[in-house]
Amino acid sequence: SSGINAEYGEDSKFTTNLISERHTSEPTSTKLSALSPQCLKLEISNSKRKKFSTPLKGTRNSNVAESPMQKFLREKKQLKEIEEKESLLRKFKQYQRAKDNGEIEKLEDLVKQWRSVSQEVLYKLLEHGKSQESNLNLASVLKTFRVDPKLVKYDHENDEFIQ
Repeated sequence: SSGINAEYGEDSKFTTNLISERHTSEPTSTKLSALSPQCLKLEISNSKRKKFSTPLKGTRNSNVAESPMQKFLREKKQLKEIEEKESLLRKFKQYQRAKDNGEIEKLEDLVKQWRSVSQEVLYKLLEHGKSQESNLNLASVLKTFRVDPKLVKYDHENDEFIQ
């Protein structure tokens, strides 16, 4: 007996290594006869196994036909991605033109003016609202008119605008 039992024979590499290590100088027929029947059966079944290949490899180029709906959805997704990239490119080119023409500074000045006017209007709304309701604050005015506090640089802690 070769000393190999069936519980260790599950791993084909282990069995193959034992075969080659223990019986290297004997002829092939002697090697096979020295093995137990379980090991011999296991060695034969392991040699017939296919190598594993991932089912994910090459899924796009596989021979499986893509259904018309799958093709439509894939193309729709690709079209959406292209449109998003075109939009981003358009915005970048617009920014670049504005930067080249010195319009960025003008835009920043306009944003500051808009923010200042917005803050003034919100203060006036607050004053008008306080005449009707005494516990009104800027946060509630912003919330009522759905104004993003970041756009008008509102400070929640101090209930005032940051200049």
